Amino acid sequence: MSENTPTPGSDPDPKPKSPGMPREDRVAFGIILGLICLVGLGLIAAFSGALNLLGVAIGATQAGIGLRDAFLVSVPVSFAVIILFALVAGDGLVGELGAMLIGFFVMLIFFTAAIAIIL
Repeated sequence: MSENTPTPGSDPDPKPKSPGMPREDRVAFGIILGLICLVGLGLIAAFSGALNLLGVAIGATQAGIGLRDAFLVSVPVSFAVIILFALVAGDGLVGELGAMLIGFFVMLIFFTAAIAIIL
């Protein structure tokens, strides 16, 4: 075989690959990233406002135990309920760490609000 003939299976004219993304993709990626950041900042501002409203609503009744003490009570209560659910569920939630964590935090919020409002 001569030197100019390509070997079987090889590309006779390999195209050089670009080192990065094309310009249009970089622009689209930047726009999407910017929108995600703006939505995240909006959610943080909305969450902060909701917490302020919740604090005003719960703080208006000064006879209660308050959010801090209610939180300290609700952490072990939520943990005990999640452990009970995991034991009762058997094979249903074994390995479902995501579901267990979401359930824990939902119950934590519920028990904190319930204890702070009721007591």
